[in-house]
Formats: sequence, structure tokens, C-alpha cells
Amino acid sequence: MMKAFGPSVVKVAPLKSASGEIIENRSKQMERWAENYLELLSRENVFSDKAIKYTTPLPTMEELDAPPTINELPRSSTRSPAVKLHVAMGSQQIL
Repeated sequence: MMKAFGPSVVKVAPLKSASGEIIENRSKQMERWAENYLELLSRENVFSDKAIKYTTPLPTMEELDAPPTINELPRSSTRSPAVKLHVAMGSQQIL
């Protein structure tokens, strides 16, 4: 592909700091993104009593607290590539 398209060009889009200055350095941009998400995730959410009053609560699903059964494990491992089951040779025990 490199012959067809040539060398890839790494471009860094400018990003503004919290004070409005433009950041072009890639590592400084990553620090700014981390700072931004830390601010967003640490923000306290306030809900009015009126909003809570009109919100319909969902039923609690107690079955989600139980650990998966041995029959459910293979099904969950095929959905998530990060989960790997190791089966001992000659047995069906999960190590």
C-alpha cells in the first residue's frame, strides 16, 4: 500500500488548552484530554426533586447478582474475545 499511496503523514490537529491557548505538541494534547475527561467524570450531578419524582424506576434484576452457571460460560466467552476458557485435557474443569 505504501507504493500506491506513498508514506503516511502523521498530522496533529491543534487543540486548545483550558485557558484557550493552542496546543500542538502531541504529548501535551494527550495530557489536556486526560485533564478534560477527569473534569467531566469528577463533576457532581445534581437532580431536582421534580425530575426524580417523574422518573419511573426500573425493576431490580436480582438474577444479575448471581455468578454465571457452567452452561453460561461458553456463551459469554464467544461474545467477548478478551475472555478465554482454559480446559484441562480429559476433563471439563475450568482452570
